[in-house]
Amino acid sequence: MDHVNLDLSSSDARVPTLGGNSLCTSYFYKLLTFRGVLWAPASSIWDHIIPLKSRIFLWLAFWGRLNTKANMVRKGWSAVAPSAGCDACPAEETADHLILRCRPADAMWSRLSLATLACASPNIQQFVCQAKDHLQSTAKWHVAFAACAVTLWQARNDRVFNDKCWPESYIRFHATNLLSLWSNRATKQPDKDDLAPWITILSN
Repeated sequence: MDHVNLDLSSSDARVPTLGGNSLCTSYFYKLLTFRGVLWAPASSIWDHIIPLKSRIFLWLAFWGRLNTKANMVRKGWSAVAPSAGCDACPAEETADHLILRCRPADAMWSRLSLATLACASPNIQQFVCQAKDHLQSTAKWHVAFAACAVTLWQARNDRVFNDKCWPESYIRFHATNLLSLWSNRATKQPDKDDLAPWITILSN
């Protein structure tokens, strides 16, 4: 330090050395919590077009943390879920099953020509990633998937709690309306234009 000469004529400024424009609370939070690996689906989930409640649902679905019958049996909630079986088809009710392989899901993904891939995918994450190789256009695919997944979960809840079975046509209608509603959250016209084809496909 004896050989360091301070330049008193210039202003003193603190700058981040690991990226970012300024030293703020969020910069230090990321510095403390980042473990060197980015989770691939994160950017697909945390899109401002998708409402916060639905983003949290997707996060739980990707990690298998939804309160499906399989998870409730695992937690010992026998009064609520005496068995882990799906009430729509002979399979264990997990998030992957409900969103990819259950009967309502099969009808949904058939509309997008993704039913075969959905049945073959071991989990939701791989399905969302691999679907990009099977689609003609992938722009805002993650938002379309989110609307479909939320719809399938709501249909499941109505079936389980209210004993109401949604017809395939109503499931697609609900997903279309949800996607149309979400498109109003887009602040840029190109985002609205990217969502329009998905709305058309699901509504036909």
